[in-house]
Amino acid sequence: MLRRLITLIPIIFLLGSALLLFFLNLCGANTSSVLGEFYWSQTDTSGIPSANRDLTRWTLYNTCGVQNGRNVQCDSAAPAFPYSPVDNFGGSSGLPSTFSSSRSTFFYSTRIAYAFLLIGLVFSVVAVLFVLLSCCLSGHISGILSAIVVLISFVFTVIAASLLTAAHARGKNAFNNAGHSSRLGVKMFALLWTTVALQLLSFFTLIFTSSYSRWSKRKHYEEPYTSDKLSSNYSG
Repeated sequence: MLRRLITLIPIIFLLGSALLLFFLNLCGANTSSVLGEFYWSQTDTSGIPSANRDLTRWTLYNTCGVQNGRNVQCDSAAPAFPYSPVDNFGGSSGLPSTFSSSRSTFFYSTRIAYAFLLIGLVFSVVAVLFVLLSCCLSGHISGILSAIVVLISFVFTVIAASLLTAAHARGKNAFNNAGHSSRLGVKMFALLWTTVALQLLSFFTLIFTSSYSRWSKRKHYEEPYTSDKLSSNYSG
């Protein structure tokens, strides 16, 4: 009974991380409800002729304008949308030179990050199924398998988080240095790194529950043997 209760802890962490990853993958797909408040970075692009917006926000799927703190007039959503102003605006006119000289870095790192987020989500869902399976099985093997799957999901997610953070932080600094006020989307990155933290907690709690399961099972089988041995000693 106690093992079943302990197993709930990694399930909660896993469900939380999977839901956050799912939400992150929805942000930018549309601007309805709360989704319209999330973005990776925002920049004052009024001095950039090709931007066609005074303020531009980058989401996972497109660029958007801003009105009343929400994403509006977004471009058509596209999977693996890159954070690369040279490509997003169709030219380098008015942009800091960093985006031209490091165009490939911005372009490919953020596209790879998108793919890794999707892979992380898939492995998170698989991990939840494995953990639910471990609740039905008495052995600790399913717990170990769950921990391995969670670790794989964590690796892909943390790489994606690092790539996105590095790209947008570097871009923000480049824009600010060139006189274009820019900032990161705190909510979006907070959700992203919270997901990473939950996955890491899931991994360690799964290792703990797996070890506890093995210990409790061994103790269960050793207790009758110990009792029989003590009884035979008293009889002798």
